[in-house]
Amino acid sequence: MSGKVQTTRDLLKANARAHPDVPFLIYYNEIVTYKDLEERTNALANFLVEQGLKAGDVVSFMMVNSPEFFYTHLGVQKMGAMAVPISCWRQAEEVAFLVNDCRPRILVMDAEYAPIVSQIRKQIPSVEEILIHASADMQLDFPQERLSGVLERF
Repeated sequence: MSGKVQTTRDLLKANARAHPDVPFLIYYNEIVTYKDLEERTNALANFLVEQGLKAGDVVSFMMVNSPEFFYTHLGVQKMGAMAVPISCWRQAEEVAFLVNDCRPRILVMDAEYAPIVSQIRKQIPSVEEILIHASADMQLDFPQERLSGVLERF
């Protein structure tokens, strides 16, 4: 060991270069290689920067265990923000408490958690933007940005 501390960004990039075709994750019939992971996390990191997110900002997310969970967590870290996952098993009041405790600017969630966030939207003032990972159009009672295209291009 060299003693040099490597960031998540450094480690992902190094593995993508050294082992591009090696599986990072196998999710049912989907195989995500280190190269795929690098491309998808870069796409999300770039998207978040385009949304005005800066290093040091907080992003919370409510997502099931899926490849998109990894893309989100690692993509947030890559652009220098703090990734704060919130358990999907929480009730609305608990989610409100956790969100208010970490004060994220952006909340990323799978579409199935929209009803919970709809209940607490007015109680989480730090959240400037809600990003939804959804493959189908949904009618929600708050403005949001759909992440489907972003998550699908990486």
